[in-house]
Formats: sequence, C-alpha cells, structure tokens
Amino acid sequence: MRLKEEREQLLYSINDGSNQLNEVKRLIKYFKRGNFMASFDEETFQDIVRKVIVYSPNEIGFHLKCGITLRERIER
Repeated sequence: MRLKEEREQLLYSINDGSNQLNEVKRLIKYFKRGNFMASFDEETFQDIVRKVIVYSPNEIGFHLKCGITLRERIER
C-alpha cells in the first residue's frame, strides 16, 4: 500500500511540474503580446492567479498558477 501512495505522489509531482511549466509558457506568451490592460479584468486575473495571500494589512501576495508568488506592499 505504501508503494502505491509513493507512486501516486510521484505522478502528482511530475504532473504538477508539467502544469506549472505550461502556465509559465502561457504567462510569457500573454506578456509578449504587449496588450496590457488599462483596467481590471477579472477573467484574466482568474486565469493567472491561483490565490491571494494576506501577509499583513500592508502586504499581500499573488500566488500565480505557474508557482511564483509575487509579494506586494500596499501604501495607504
């Protein structure tokens, strides 16, 4: 049973790595187009961002689907 679990974990790791690589390629392709948006686009945001992390009232992070987390400081 343990070998089966280890096998499943390895397969998940491989697939997750492959998915992250595909997400990085999509992100690069998006930014190479140079069509930067002038206002917030919820569909594009959800396509790129996996989750938002609140570190403090003055700092948040955007965990992208490609595995990168971008920390942003909020100035008030």
